Amino acid sequence: AVWEVATGREVKSVSQLNPKDETLNVDPDAGISVHCSSDHRLKIWNLETKALQQVLAGHTRPVEAAQVSSDRRWLYSMDAEQAFIWNLETAELSGILPGQVTTIAPFSENRLITAHRNGEIRVWNARSGQPIQTIAQLNGTVQLSADARYVVQSNSNQFLKIWQIVI
Repeated sequence: AVWEVATGREVKSVSQLNPKDETLNVDPDAGISVHCSSDHRLKIWNLETKALQQVLAGHTRPVEAAQVSSDRRWLYSMDAEQAFIWNLETAELSGILPGQVTTIAPFSENRLITAHRNGEIRVWNARSGQPIQTIAQLNGTVQLSADARYVVQSNSNQFLKIWQIVI
C-alpha cells in the first residue's frame, strides 16, 4: 500500500503481493512500485492501475534492493553477490556488476558509484556495467548517499566518517 504520511491514510494498494516479497521501492514520480523478491525476481507494479506491469528475472539469489534511476529509464537491483542494470523501457538486462554490492547510486547520466561489502568504492559505466575505476578501499561498513556524492564509513572504533566523492 502507499500511504499519505501527513494523514496516515492509504492512498493506493497493490493486491497479489507475495508475503515473501521482502523489499519495496516506491517511485511515485514514475508511478511504479518495485518489489524485490526472495524468489529471485523483481515485480514492477503500476501504482495507478494496481496491475503487475513487468516481472524481471535473472538473479540467482534473493533480490535484496532496487533503485530506479532519476530519468526513470533504468532499474538497478542487487542480490548478495552482484548488481544488475535493467532497461525499464525494454525490460532487458543491460549489465551485471560483480562484487557483493551493498549500495548503488547514479553519479551522473553515464556513471554509477557502488559500495561493496569489502569496503571498495567503484565507478562504473551506467549503461553497460563496464568498470571504470576503484576510487577507494575503506575498512568497515560503507554506504553511499542517494546522490552518490558522499560515502559514510563505520568501523569497530564506533566512529562514523563521511567522505565526499570527487571524480
